[in-house]
Amino acid sequence: MGADVFAFKQFTIQQGGASMKVNTDGVLLGAWFELPPDVQQLKILDVGCGVGVIALMAAQRFFAAEKGGYQQPPIIDAIDIDFHSCTLAKRNFEESPWSSCLCVYNAAFQNFTPQESEGGRDSYNVIVSNPPYFNNALKNPDERKSAARHTSELSHTELIEGAFEKLSEQGRLAVVLPVGEFEQFAQSASSIGLTLTRRCEVFTKSSDSSPRRILAEFTKGEYCTMTMATSCLKQIPKKERLSIMNEKLSYTKEYRELTSDFYLKF
Repeated sequence: MGADVFAFKQFTIQQGGASMKVNTDGVLLGAWFELPPDVQQLKILDVGCGVGVIALMAAQRFFAAEKGGYQQPPIIDAIDIDFHSCTLAKRNFEESPWSSCLCVYNAAFQNFTPQESEGGRDSYNVIVSNPPYFNNALKNPDERKSAARHTSELSHTELIEGAFEKLSEQGRLAVVLPVGEFEQFAQSASSIGLTLTRRCEVFTKSSDSSPRRILAEFTKGEYCTMTMATSCLKQIPKKERLSIMNEKLSYTKEYRELTSDFYLKF
């Protein structure tokens, strides 16, 4: 996925010189996270947006789906600290069919508030992030790539705390993480008030014994199936499994189904 131009079925990504180009993690997350149906207007923030892939996927998914209870078009904001990536994301947004609902901001997530966005959002229903996750690994000599991949610019605690502040009640945080980083992230999220409600173990091959990534969705506040005056029945997080390749090194049916609306090859 290293080409300067990457074509999806309904949009094209310009990514020449980007700190982070189109990658499998981002596409999986963009296709997997849930668009909540029970809000009047969907407001999404893509944190560390890079060239804007996840934000564009969210826009495509919204306009392809039944509108349900939505009364207005979505608001999809994207934010990144890398100026060149933001410039590319802006171009990709403008050249897409959904330019009117997409905005990009060159800013640090720690210092960004919904009120600073165009139109002054009060909060977001969904915050989605393919976050930096290398804590102690040797840094890339390219400073921009290092900033995109290492938590020195945005720690997991900062992401979790910032998401809690910027999410609406019952808002959701969706992330993709390496297996080794997931448990600590989930514990930190729980301590702050974000409850794990959905997770998907991603395997490179169906025969692999260990997953390579975890897709996870957290809900703000205690998540219950039933709320009563005296009790709350907590919901067990939904657990899923996804293999990208089968033993014959062909793409699996579930991977094709998840990404078929986006990849040209499917």
